[in-house]
Amino acid sequence: MQIKSHLFRSAIAIVLGSSLFSGCLPNPATVQSRHSYTMPAETKLGAHTHDTKLEFKSQPASIVAGQPSIWLLKVLKTKKNPDTKQEEPVKEFTVVHEKIMHLVVVSKDLSWFNHIHPDYKDNGLFLIRMVLPRPGTYKLYADYTPKDGRQEVPQCEFNVVSSPAPNAQPVSFEPTARSAITADAPKGGVITKQIAALPEDEPQDESKTEVKTAAGPAYQIELVPPSQLRAEESTLLHFHVLDANGKEVTDLQPYLGAMGHAVILSADTNIYLHTHPISNDTALQMLSQQKGAMPKINNSDVFFPLLFPKAGIYKIWAQFRHHDQLITAPFTLKVGAAAKAANVGTANTLYVCPMHPEETSTQPNQTCPKCGMPLIQKTK
Repeated sequence: MQIKSHLFRSAIAIVLGSSLFSGCLPNPATVQSRHSYTMPAETKLGAHTHDTKLEFKSQPASIVAGQPSIWLLKVLKTKKNPDTKQEEPVKEFTVVHEKIMHLVVVSKDLSWFNHIHPDYKDNGLFLIRMVLPRPGTYKLYADYTPKDGRQEVPQCEFNVVSSPAPNAQPVSFEPTARSAITADAPKGGVITKQIAALPEDEPQDESKTEVKTAAGPAYQIELVPPSQLRAEESTLLHFHVLDANGKEVTDLQPYLGAMGHAVILSADTNIYLHTHPISNDTALQMLSQQKGAMPKINNSDVFFPLLFPKAGIYKIWAQFRHHDQLITAPFTLKVGAAAKAANVGTANTLYVCPMHPEETSTQPNQTCPKCGMPLIQKTK
């Protein structure tokens, strides 16, 4: 969780005078990222040179479970200044969904999740105070877009120890044969989770009971999984938000400029996706192109477009805002292998991005190069 304190400013001075940053990995070819919806595999888009890198450190240097630490995340240009031969900080960023950095932190077993927003101090430096609940391996994804640049999501893996002793060892969060991540089983065609609303910036922790009496009001979040969920095919994640009594919640509030957010990670944590809802009218347009009965929907239904780049198990955290509190619902889905048949378009079919109509393709199952949103079929 994020911690706020009147000692924050003095803590900044302590950290800035302490040890060097440690480097984080850029988004490698195995990590897929696109803040506004989803990005297909790098092998399809073509590898590109990353313009920035992230350096991460904490104070104290050893992160201890249950104790606050100050995190510093510094964004640097990968191209060194030709005069000084030094890496320079990125000083300006683009605001994306009301923030200039979206920081996602998870335990390696994906049982603990938080979507937070560090404070920007200047000269590429972001700072936040954190408390992680238990020892083990964690991973962070820093999602940002430099001004006049492309969106990037470098990621860092780090350990949390049980005590500040020099020889303290972290407890592994790696999934084992007994605790491997498995897909949720639908009942009656839906997957339902009982979730308590929490203040913004509070983590979602599945090691605790899903509905806590000390937390905010309880909700039922339903996910209607697609009848066929395969890699490399555009799909919709259909969520239905109900209160504890099963009454539809039709007055959801915008959260960070959207009616919801969804973060998706592969079970091995190497694939990262971040998606936002489309309008119900656009969702119905997409559903009309599929076989099956059209659902009856209202403002309690939220649709997220998505394209999974690879087959496998994926963890999804869907976030909604209601009565000024945040609902974070975890789901796990299994994505099948891509269809063997090649994607072949026709001259009479055009696929268009609903957000950027100038972006088109004659090929199915493509994504917008600007926002990553799956293109929707329209007849010429």
